[in-house]
This record gives sequence, structure tokens and C-alpha cells, in this order.
Amino acid sequence: MNRYFSTLLAGATGTATLLGLVVAPGAAADPGPQKPHVYTVSELVPGVPNSAQPKDTPDQTYESKPSANGKKPGKKPGKKPGKHTGKPGKQSGKPGKHTGKPAAGKPGGQEAAGSRAEKAPVVEYVPRTEVLRAPESAKAEPAEPACTTATGPFQKQVERYLKLKADGKQSPADCKAIAALQKRENISPANGFAGPATWGTIRLLEARANPNKEGRCPVPRMRKKGEHWAPRVACVDLPRQIMWVQNHDKVIFGPVAIRSGRAGYPTRPGKHKVYLRNRHHHSTIYNSPMPHSQFFDGGQAFHGISGNIYSPPGSYGCVNMRRPHAAKLWNILRKGDDVFVWGRKPAE
Repeated sequence: MNRYFSTLLAGATGTATLLGLVVAPGAAADPGPQKPHVYTVSELVPGVPNSAQPKDTPDQTYESKPSANGKKPGKKPGKKPGKHTGKPGKQSGKPGKHTGKPAAGKPGGQEAAGSRAEKAPVVEYVPRTEVLRAPESAKAEPAEPACTTATGPFQKQVERYLKLKADGKQSPADCKAIAALQKRENISPANGFAGPATWGTIRLLEARANPNKEGRCPVPRMRKKGEHWAPRVACVDLPRQIMWVQNHDKVIFGPVAIRSGRAGYPTRPGKHKVYLRNRHHHSTIYNSPMPHSQFFDGGQAFHGISGNIYSPPGSYGCVNMRRPHAAKLWNILRKGDDVFVWGRKPAE
């Protein structure tokens, strides 16, 4: 009997000791594998510092070059640019005259310098701690950014495109592959962060071969072989944030990246027509220039911006594009051309 109670007591003591190890105050429990923090677009900032950041859309700074007489091109003494007055959706004033008929797709002489802007790096949005720092010497090149360990908002989408393990978690191998893509596509900083510029560039790359592969843009088919006449159609794909122009089955412009309306100011879907064009339009509502404006629905227009085409949250309804692209589009579309907008802008 004594041996039985001794065994029972020893067992109880061992159990109590084991429970004490589990629940003892101050004891650290193993939390298990932790999920990485996935950054949202709202947490990010431009990865390349710029002390002169332009205002948000559609009032981006217009870097208009002065002409030989020191005046901005397209402006005549005593004449004001077309006004964008009244409530949003209404546009008044006469557009600046567009003399001559340049060949489609060939930018005018004053836009030739725009090719440099088109080749400028696309700025990626990154966590604040990973902004590319300017070198101490003005002549020195910026230091190569370190490979990030942060998980971007579009990590899984970028992993799928690069045929990596699509687990939505950043790894050294992921970072190396993403950074290589960023270098090839002139995205800065090329630190391997899967942000909006990298994902937007991938969408554009996937669309280049055949942007209308799914037939979402209603383009008139060629009625007979060799037929060249047909309405040009400007196709605006809101889900992919790209646009292009087609004539029959041939893409004659783009696709290029765009920046459509933000929440509360969506770019309106549907079939429209270019009804007003103004090369040097200035919005009086937003007190901002809108270069190469081509209006297709009330106050909504195609026009160029100087800022980052991937910058959130979006325009006030206009279809923004990089200035060199807007200049080329100006020489392709004409008054009366069809514009078709469909889908919804993805949530950021």
C-alpha cells in the first residue's frame, strides 16, 4: 500500500512539474512560424527622392520648354489657353489650333526631346526605410540598392510571372530575380521589391504581343483584303491600366501604361468619341496644365503628366500617361475617333 501511494505521489508531482513548465509565469511559448508583413500601397513612398515632386493628378507639372523668343510654344500674345471651367464633366473654351497634318505615329519637332523623358527610369514605390539615397558627391553615381527582404503588395503576382514559387513571401532568390527584371525594364530602385511599378510593368509586358487578345475592345474588322479605311479606336483597359489604339486588327499605338480615376472620380466606362483637342490645355478647376489633352467624355481626357504614372491614388477621371506617350497619341487620334473604356480599376 505504501509503495502504491508513493508511486501515485511521484506521478502527480511529475505532472505538476510538467504543467509548471508550460504555464509558469514569464515562460516564453513558441509562437510558431510568423507570417511576413505584406506592405500595402498606402504604406509606400517613391523609391527615388525628388525634392520637386509634382502635385497629384490631373494637375501634374507641365515641363514646357520655352521657344526661341522665350515664350511657351503654342501660346500667342493676348490669348489665354482653353479654360476648364464650371463643374467637373463640363469643358468650355476653344482648343489651341493644330496646324498641319503630321503622319500618324510621328511626333512633331517640338516633341522630339520627349524621347529622353520616355527613357527616364520608372520610379518604384518602396518602404520608407528603403528609399534610394542620393550620393554625397553630385558627380557620384547612386549606390546600388541592397536586395530587400520586404514583401511587396504584388509579391505573388510577380512571382507567378517570373515562374518562382508563388507563396507570396520574399526570399533571397525572389529578390534576385525581381531585381534583375527591374534592371532590364529601367525600374528604380532595382532592389527586388514587388511594388506597383514592377507589377504595372509586368502587365504591360504581357499585353504587348496582343493587347486585345480577349476581344474586349470592339474594333471593326476588315471587310475585304487590303481595306485600309476604318475608324481608329482608342482602347482603355481599366483592369490592366493600359491603353492602345487599333485600326482594324493592327495596333497603331501602344499599349502604354495609364493612370485612371481614383475612388470617387472614376474614369467612366462606355463608348465615347474624341470631341475636343487642345495641345496646351490648362484646367482652371485644378489650376494645372494638361498637355496634349484630347477630351472624350465631359471633362475626362487623355493627357500627359510629368509625375510617376504608377503613383497612387489616381487621377480625377482623366486618363493620364507619360508626356512622350501623350505627344505621340496626339498625332494619331483625331476629332471624332472612337474611345472605348471598360472594366474597373483594381483596388490599391
